[in-house]
Amino acid sequence: MIRARRSALAYVVGRLKRKGLIRCQRNCIRVVHRQGLETMACECYGVVRNDIDAFLRGLARPQRAKPS
Repeated sequence: MIRARRSALAYVVGRLKRKGLIRCQRNCIRVVHRQGLETMACECYGVVRNDIDAFLRGLARPQRAKPS
């Protein structure tokens, strides 16, 4: 769920659609040009993405058994 005013969301979605970065259908937004979206995003996108990637890498590592 996105906590934003409907008018603000409609503006942003419309702008992204006109640029050909997303397609929208009822209750569904499909990214069609990810690189373009990343280019438009603020610098915080890269920071958040790196944090999430590091977190997911940590989950993928097998856990060592604790000595008894």
